[in-house]
Amino acid sequence: MENLIFRVRTFLNIRDSSDIPKTISEIETNIELKGYNVWILACAALLASIGLDTNSTAVIIGAMLISPLMSPILGVGLSLGIQDREMLIRSVRNLAVATLASLGTSFIYFNITPLGEATPEILARTQPTLLDVAVALFGGIAGIVSGSRKEKTNAIPGVAIATALMPPLCASGFGLATGNWAVFLGAFYLFFINAVFISLSTFVVVKYLRFPVKEYLDKKTENKVTRLLLAFLIVILTPSVYFLYTVYQQTQTQKLIETLVINKLRTNESEVLKWEVYDADSLQQVKIYLSGTNISEAQKQSYDSTLAANGLKKHKVSIFRVNMSREEVAKLSAEVMQNTLKTIEIQTRELAAKVEEKKEEILQQEQNIGELRGEMEALFPDLEHFSMGEVVSSRRDSLLHLDTLTTVIISWKMPQEDPKISRYAQQLKRQEWQAEKAEKNQKLYRFFKQRLNKDTLYLVNEPLPTLK
Repeated sequence: MENLIFRVRTFLNIRDSSDIPKTISEIETNIELKGYNVWILACAALLASIGLDTNSTAVIIGAMLISPLMSPILGVGLSLGIQDREMLIRSVRNLAVATLASLGTSFIYFNITPLGEATPEILARTQPTLLDVAVALFGGIAGIVSGSRKEKTNAIPGVAIATALMPPLCASGFGLATGNWAVFLGAFYLFFINAVFISLSTFVVVKYLRFPVKEYLDKKTENKVTRLLLAFLIVILTPSVYFLYTVYQQTQTQKLIETLVINKLRTNESEVLKWEVYDADSLQQVKIYLSGTNISEAQKQSYDSTLAANGLKKHKVSIFRVNMSREEVAKLSAEVMQNTLKTIEIQTRELAAKVEEKKEEILQQEQNIGELRGEMEALFPDLEHFSMGEVVSSRRDSLLHLDTLTTVIISWKMPQEDPKISRYAQQLKRQEWQAEKAEKNQKLYRFFKQRLNKDTLYLVNEPLPTLK
């Protein structure tokens, strides 16, 4: 048994391969944020903000890898472990500066970005649970253990990705920029517990590896510090316990809804495209988007009753049908095709009737003009030309009031000028002709009204332009 215990201890031993002086030196050197570290920090904050804004996981991972936030956090844990007050002050100061700088960078970015919506990557960092605490704790242990080796390992990049310090800090910058305090507090709380438990895991490993203590504390002071640390951890753990319980309850509720409602709606004739649970005042509305067979009101009420019988009295089902069954689509297509063909047939008949009607009107007008020409040659031998048709006119005071009137355009033969008489005599002769033309116009107007049986018509004394 002793041999087995010895082998297990040898197998799990990490003390012999650790390089304590070098580990302390490296962490202490990287605590300060100055020079290139500041530039890397700003770039990491911008990358994380862009990744959150565009919902790009790859960009967010890149920001995690280059972020220098881990060093001052490790410095806090190391300084507590070796009881180095000066290092603790420097670590806390640099961590505060790095936090404010990252918040400020993300705040500026989200104030100028044209996107600026709460993406799933942002919302995923607003409700940290005990599981996130476990990630920070074990990630921190892996980080300090790998960092304390004589031969360095490739665990640090994985720790940076797992603990995810920069993304929640930039997500809280989004909440600050948009005035969404729930996002700001939730994301900042995730960053805070990550930082605390990475420091705690560093503290535990440093104590386990027996790093040399710089300043010894008396037993009473050490016990007091231990009690304060435990109280602090309990306080910051409480919200994560509540969030974990909330997530657990939501998961169980979703599983129950899926079993009682969703799976029953998934049939050969129906498909659930999407479903979600929304807060609606005092109720929880289960919105289901269904494609396929229509659901009756009785079925919906039966689902509400089933949920109520299983402890979900506040949950009400709302089903939105976004499609129809295949049979309905086929039937509708046939009906639409028949209606379309029927409409085309009716329109074709109406158009043909209108064409025939116009043909008859044209033939009638031609016949009327032929008959009128003979009569007018006998009654008005000096009428040179006439044409007739329908003209649509509108009033000046009302463009909506349209009227269709028969219009007759005429031209009279002009008297031949006699070069033997004087200009004055020619002018008198022209005036006499104008008076005769006005009288003829009156006679012609009355003739057309009687002949065409019209109450009124237009008579225009102008010849048509000659067609070439």
